[in-house]
Amino acid sequence: MLSGYSPLSVQSKPDLQTKEEVYQPIMEWKKYYMVALFSLVAAMLFADQNLLAPHLTAAGHDFHFTDAERDAKLGGAIMGAFFAVGAPSALLLGWLGDRFNRVYLLFGVVVFGEAPCMATAWVT
Repeated sequence: MLSGYSPLSVQSKPDLQTKEEVYQPIMEWKKYYMVALFSLVAAMLFADQNLLAPHLTAAGHDFHFTDAERDAKLGGAIMGAFFAVGAPSALLLGWLGDRFNRVYLLFGVVVFGEAPCMATAWVT
């Protein structure tokens, strides 16, 4: 992909069910656009995890946690929950990515991942 060519999807072209891959050139500006777009999406999807870490002390004070409780619950349990949900999700989405259109799959993941963030607009 970095060489400027991308394989055509064999799933979308039933007549190309051979072992050869057909390549089409990717325009230079489109490569930069794709990298920028994926970087923006990744930053938005992981923003909640990255924003919590520097504010653990303030969040612990809001919940009236002791220092030990703050470290165990906010530093350990919440981060462990992100991993416990993220790891199986990555395996499932990898499997789904091999079977379905990745553009639609990425769109669904972004909408599903950003829905809780967008819902915070109605929190009082």
